[in-house]
Amino acid sequence: MQNVLIIGYPKSGTTWISRLTGELLQAPVYGYWNSKHADPAENKTERISSYGCFKSHMSYEVYKQQLGIYKAIYLIRDPRDIVVSGTYFFKDSSKRKIILRILRRLLPFLTLKSNMKARMTEAILNGDRRLNPAMGMPWNQHIRPYLQDPDILCIQYEYIFHNPIEACQRILEHIGQTRSQADIETAIEAQNIQSMKTDYELSGNQLGTKLVRKGGTGHWKLELEQNQIDRIQDKLGKEMQKLAYPMG
Repeated sequence: MQNVLIIGYPKSGTTWISRLTGELLQAPVYGYWNSKHADPAENKTERISSYGCFKSHMSYEVYKQQLGIYKAIYLIRDPRDIVVSGTYFFKDSSKRKIILRILRRLLPFLTLKSNMKARMTEAILNGDRRLNPAMGMPWNQHIRPYLQDPDILCIQYEYIFHNPIEACQRILEHIGQTRSQADIETAIEAQNIQSMKTDYELSGNQLGTKLVRKGGTGHWKLELEQNQIDRIQDKLGKEMQKLAYPMG
């Protein structure tokens, strides 16, 4: 089997793109690379195909140690939107939130609040392995070596979201396949955010439902405070400008 691996910093959309790639290839999607744990990215694992799709958040150093990867795709997302996505995803499962809830009951006179948005900001700027093992390094350190590898297709979440047909053609070309526009449109429809959300809701997959909460681009403009935006752009601005992300 020819293994196709979709890699990205956490909360970059690897679940969505691994499922979309599987749909384009009519291939099974097995979830995390080299993992026996169930994952919401898993889809149509009963399919018979010469391809298999996986996702990962591994660093480039770890990636270079892997064997059996036919093609790799590196997904890049605006780090400000990663902060927003991660804030909603991690806040409900945060150990800190559980501790705060207990403290509020024991000490109701204290004013306590969980600030996952601030923690996510720190994670993409400096790394936070306790929040997520895959976030042990900052966003810019994670993406930088992937961008320099000519054998990896580096593609932006925003480009796929706003130009899905063209983006899918690039993904297929990288893998060495072609599909008709009608087939591409069918794959896009089958794996858009709403379709995935409906699929997860009908199957009772709560983690999957939480994982594809909203999708989209530019949510940081409404969700982040200006000081958070400024800190992100000050530290990650060099890479962001190379990727043509607008400064705000």
